[in-house]
Amino acid sequence: MSELPNPQLSPWRLRLVKLAKWSALLSLLLTAIGWLSWQIAIAWIVPDYSDLVHQAQQAGIFYSRDGRILRMFPNVQEEFLLPSPPASFPLVLRQAFLAAEDRRFYEHIGFDPYAILRSFWLNVSHQKILSGASTITQQLIRMAKPAPRTFRQKIIEIFLAAKLETRMSKEEIFSAYMNLAPMGGNVRGAPLAALVYWNKSLDQIT
Repeated sequence: MSELPNPQLSPWRLRLVKLAKWSALLSLLLTAIGWLSWQIAIAWIVPDYSDLVHQAQQAGIFYSRDGRILRMFPNVQEEFLLPSPPASFPLVLRQAFLAAEDRRFYEHIGFDPYAILRSFWLNVSHQKILSGASTITQQLIRMAKPAPRTFRQKIIEIFLAAKLETRMSKEEIFSAYMNLAPMGGNVRGAPLAALVYWNKSLDQIT
C-alpha cells in the first residue's frame, strides 16, 4: 500500500492558526478579568441599597380593635403606604405587574440586557422615546432613593440593581416594589391603592 501524503501547512496558514489560538486565549483572559472585576465591583465598590428599601417601606399605621385604619403616618419620603408581606399579593395581580413591567424578572440579575438592546433600537430607529428598559429592581432603586433620570444615572442603577439582587431575594424585591410603586399623588403601593380607590383589601382584587 502506498503511504498517504503528509501535507504541510503553508507559513501563512501556520501564522493564521497561531493567531486564532492566541485570540481565543486572549478572549478567555479578558472574559475572566471582566467577570472578576464585575464581582469585585458588586461585592466591594457598589453601595448596598437594601437598608434604604426596607426604610422606605416603614410607615406608621394605627388600627382599631376591629381592624379599621384609624390613622396613617408617611414614610421617610413623606409618602403613604400600607406595607404588606409577599404572600398577601394575589397571583393575578402579580402576573399583571410582571407582564406590564418586567417579564423576565425571575430570570435576570437586576438588569435585562435584552430589554436594553430592544429599547435602544426602538428609540434610535424612531428618533424618540418609545420604550424603557428599567427592570422592577431598577425601579425599586429609584423608589428607595429618587434621583434625576439621566443616562449616567441609568448606568449607576444597573450596578445598584445588581448589588440589590445579591442582598435581597426576588420575593423581597417584588414585595417591596408592590408596596412602593407610585399609584397617584402620594399614594404608594398596591395595598393602599386598592383601599383608597376601590375600598377593597388585596385578597378582594380580581
